Amino acid sequence: YAKDWQTVKTACERDMEIGYELDPDYGAIFKHHAGSRSKETIFQVDYLNENYCHSFDSKNCPSGDDANAEALCPAPTQEFVECYEKAGGGKVDWNAVTTYEELAATYASLEPRFQASVLYNGADWKGRKIETFEGGKDGYVKYGSTNGVPKTTVTGYYMRKMLDEKNTSFTTNKSTQSYVMFRYAEILLNYAEALANLETPNLVLAMQKVNEVRDRVGLSELSASTKNEVMEAIRQERKIELAFEGFHYWDCKRWGIAESTLGNIECHGIKITRSADSYSFTYESCDGGQQRIFPKKYYSLPIPASEIANNPECDQLPEWLEN
Repeated sequence: YAKDWQTVKTACERDMEIGYELDPDYGAIFKHHAGSRSKETIFQVDYLNENYCHSFDSKNCPSGDDANAEALCPAPTQEFVECYEKAGGGKVDWNAVTTYEELAATYASLEPRFQASVLYNGADWKGRKIETFEGGKDGYVKYGSTNGVPKTTVTGYYMRKMLDEKNTSFTTNKSTQSYVMFRYAEILLNYAEALANLETPNLVLAMQKVNEVRDRVGLSELSASTKNEVMEAIRQERKIELAFEGFHYWDCKRWGIAESTLGNIECHGIKITRSADSYSFTYESCDGGQQRIFPKKYYSLPIPASEIANNPECDQLPEWLEN
């Protein structure tokens, strides 16, 4: 965040000497409980006492698991799903996906990190198939309308990553999976970004580290010859590799691209309709037809009025004085 790239480089090199490795099973990184961890985990929070556990499953599970669970349900958007590559590498032409059969085949064709991170209609889950079609066990509800459904998805997707697939009674038993705060894949991506931004960049080594992360899930190597191309590859990998781990919003802010990546956009989901044994789908807005905003002043936070009142010498930031 401070853009002290030489310090970042040195810190990453020290971390890489310790002996951490990328876990060959991406999804398994987040399934550990107290007393065990992935070999790529550097720092995780364990829950050792049943009185001090958490409610991650209850807050994020598909409604078919327990429709009475807490109705927070963060739902991946269609725009995010379309960021994933095909298994082995290469982009999907989503404009060519026009039938449900093609949609199902596209889901099945996507890389391992998608399969480990996102639940979609027809995905295998806890011995059943996810039903995000309208009226299905896992529901679909248009933005702004609940229709009496206590918990559902507005995009046709649920988050899978970090959920405990073995926890089938989380409304009575709290979740106990450990929370991974810091892991080796982030070190590699931090290192790549530092190398790309040094006064004398090392773009070749930066791409080697990006490709090391991609190789873990069987994706083809990328090549880049300019700093902009390398940074674009790093941004893509951070978005996918670190999805749902709390990075993307802050990455976009520190890169200075949040106005275009987080603002002036409308996000969508997939509405699947079943008729007898056949399915069809349409793209639907999950933002109620409105655009998300990120004005330039959002790069900073306003100084609280209480602080200004306590200190007469303290002025509000100019951008937050504007209407």
